Amino acid sequence: MVEELIDVRGPLLQMPTLGKVVKCIIQRGADFEVEGFDIGKAPDAPSWVRLRVKAKTEAELSACLDEVTRLGAHLVDADDARTERVDEDGLLPEGFYSLTGLPTEVRVNGRCLPVERPLPTAAIRVDQGRGKALAVSLERAKKGDRVVVGRVGVRVAPEAPDRTRELSALVGTTLSVGQTRGPVIVKIAREIERTHGRGEQVLLVAGPAVVYSGGGAYAQQLVRDHHVSVLVAPSTLAVYDVESALFGTARGVYIAENLPAAQGSQNTVHALNLIRRAGGLRQAIDSGALTGGILHACITADVPVILLGSVRDEAALPEAIADAVKAREVLRDQLQQVGLALMVAAGDLAKATLLALPCPVQKVCVDVSEYQVDQIVSRGDPSVFGLVQSAESFVRELARNLGAW
Repeated sequence: MVEELIDVRGPLLQMPTLGKVVKCIIQRGADFEVEGFDIGKAPDAPSWVRLRVKAKTEAELSACLDEVTRLGAHLVDADDARTERVDEDGLLPEGFYSLTGLPTEVRVNGRCLPVERPLPTAAIRVDQGRGKALAVSLERAKKGDRVVVGRVGVRVAPEAPDRTRELSALVGTTLSVGQTRGPVIVKIAREIERTHGRGEQVLLVAGPAVVYSGGGAYAQQLVRDHHVSVLVAPSTLAVYDVESALFGTARGVYIAENLPAAQGSQNTVHALNLIRRAGGLRQAIDSGALTGGILHACITADVPVILLGSVRDEAALPEAIADAVKAREVLRDQLQQVGLALMVAAGDLAKATLLALPCPVQKVCVDVSEYQVDQIVSRGDPSVFGLVQSAESFVRELARNLGAW
C-alpha cells in the first residue's frame, strides 16, 4: 500500500471541490482518510481539509493524484516543478503538464509563480530570467524553452465565486426548455454593463442562425449601442448577413415572411460575389454597395471582427481566415481583454472559443439544441452557463433589456 497527503483549500464556498476530489479517489479504486480539517466560520473565510490517499500500487496512486490535482487538490510535500527543454519548435517534451484553464501556480526555486493567462490544454513555460510562468500552446513552443513536466510543483487554485458578477450562481448549469428566461436575460444584460464598467471586453460569438432566424436587426443594434466589443463568426454568417442586407433573404428564404424567394438560392452566391468583387467588406461599405447588416454595423463602429473560413464555404471572403492554426493563434491573441463571452448558435466555433479563453472568463452558451448546449457545459469548463433558446429570441430579449428597443 502506498499513500500521499493532499490538501483541499479555499473559502467555504469552494468546498464543492472536495466532493469532486473524494468522488475521483473512490472511482479510481483508491481509499482515503481525513487527517485534519478547519472550516471557516464565514463564507469567505479560509477552510482546508487534509486527506491521506492510499492505493495498492504506485501507478494507481500516481493516476489518482494526477486527476485530483487537476481538480484543485494540492500535494502537501510538494517540491519545485520539474522542467525540461524543448528540443524542436512545435514539439513539447513527453509528460508535459497540460493546463485546465483554471488559475494555476507553479513552484520554482521555492516560490509559487502564477501562470499568466492559463489557457486550456496549453503547457507551462518557465522564464526564470524574468521570474514568470507563461502558458504556451503547442504551436508556439520554441527550441530552448523550459516547460513543466509532471504534476509535482503545480497547484491548481479554483477561484471563489465572485458574488459581484451577475452570473456567478448560474455558471456550470443549463436552463432548459420550459424554464423561465426573463430574469436570466436581465442578469446577462446587467453583466454586460458591469463588464464594460470594469474596462473588459464583451465578446459575441455568433453563428449564421443569428441572421436566418431573424436576429440580425437586434444584433446590429447591440453593436451600434456599443454593447459588443469583439465579434467572432464563421464566414457563412457574413455571407448571409450581406445577403439579407441586399435581398432581404438568407439561404434564399425571405427572413420576414419565412418564404422562399424566386431563384432565391442564387442570392447567397450573388452576395458573396459582390463582396469579392469589391475586394472585401470594408471596400463594399466604402463604395456604398453595402449599407446595412451586422458586419456593416461592426465596421462602421470600429468593432473588431474575426471571420473564420470553413471547407463548407461556397468561396472564401477576403477577410476570412481559412488556416485553422492561424485562426487559433488569432483568437488567443485578440481575445485577451475579454471578460464576458456570449456564444449564440455558434456550434463548433463555441468549442474553439473555450480553448482561447481561460476559465475565469464567464461564458454564456445559447443554442436551440439542448444537445449542443450540454456538450459545451459538460466540457469541464466551470465558467459556462447554458441556455436552450433560439438565437432570434435571445438576441431580441437581450437588446430589449439593454434599452435598444
